[in-house]
Amino acid sequence: MVYCTSCKEDVDLDSNQSNGFACCTQCGMVLDENLFSNDTNFAKAADGSSQAVGTFVGDGGGGRSRGGLSSYRSSESHEQTVHKGLVEIESQAERLHMPGRDNLAPAAHRLYRIAVTKNFTRGRRTAQVAAACLYIACRQDNKAYMLIDFSEILATNV
Repeated sequence: MVYCTSCKEDVDLDSNQSNGFACCTQCGMVLDENLFSNDTNFAKAADGSSQAVGTFVGDGGGGRSRGGLSSYRSSESHEQTVHKGLVEIESQAERLHMPGRDNLAPAAHRLYRIAVTKNFTRGRRTAQVAAACLYIACRQDNKAYMLIDFSEILATNV
């Protein structure tokens, strides 16, 4: 029995684990949308072999279709990319002689971390993504830097 906020009473749940939700049996209101199963299920492939069904959910909570050592390598690669972005941001801030870069670099690095998480960095040069993040941090902090300043240190067209 679970308390339903719509019915204002304790009700039985109808859980649909294949779709990942549970709803009230009286009014139909969805009460839980994050049902996960700990059971291992297998399905037969077209060639007759068996494959595990589902998605691996690591400690970070994000689903990955890979498991074991592959996901560890992926996480390690992610952290290397984030660190490379920080080094590039600090280098660019130094080349632009930014006063107060102690405040701008961490702000730009937070933006860079979001860009990595959203796969914005895939297929793009680290220096250019780092410059974009640093430029945004400068604009948010009302620093007088223009895109042309960043294009000069990157030796690229605006």
